[in-house]
Parts: sequence; structure tokens; C-alpha cells
Amino acid sequence: MRNGVIREVLHQKETLVDKIKKKRLTWFGHVTRMDERQLPPRAMHGHIEGTRNVGRQPQRWIDHIKDDIADLGLNIRTATDSARDRRKWRHLVTLIVNQRLTEERRRRRKRRRKKEKKHGE
Repeated sequence: MRNGVIREVLHQKETLVDKIKKKRLTWFGHVTRMDERQLPPRAMHGHIEGTRNVGRQPQRWIDHIKDDIADLGLNIRTATDSARDRRKWRHLVTLIVNQRLTEERRRRRKRRRKKEKKHGE
């Protein structure tokens, strides 16, 4: 049984990936609005001296944030400016989840139509 079918049966609209993105973006907004002297913003913007190992580097938290922000159609600078306004940021974060849900519904409808067409012939 596919995950989409299970979510439909359970009336679960949001996927686990969507929930994680939403929480990650919410935390990013929270940290962005914090005083710069506190530890979380210092850790987020801090850089460590030295070199990294050879090969593909593991993704960092900020790398995931950049990907999530790109899904919103923003860059890191405009996202940081938007995150300073809590209402605006919350609207953008819920927008990404709703957008993904709408895209998933469209894909599901398209698959159903293909099946119906196939069985109708």
C-alpha cells in the first residue's frame, strides 16, 4: 500500500517531510528574531576555522534551510528580512506546506485520470 493511500485513509494531509520543513523554517524565523548576543544566532552565523575532509560534505542545518527557502522562491537575505516580521514569516511557512499539498493532490488526480482512461479503453 502506498504512503499516499495510507494518508488518505487516515485523513492525514501533511507528510512527515512537510512537518520537518515547517518546524525547521519556524525555528529559523525564531532564531532570526533573537538578540544577536544569544547563543543560537551566534551558532547559526558562526564560522569555524580550519579545513574540512575531502569528498562530499554532510549537509548542515543551514544547507537544509537554504533548500527550504529556495522552495519558497526566496534567497537567504530576503528570507532573513521576512523572518523578522513574525506574521509574514508564518504566512510564508504555511504557504510552502499548502503548496506541496496542492501539488501532491494534482499529481494524484492526474494519476487517477490516467488509470480511468486506461481502464475505459
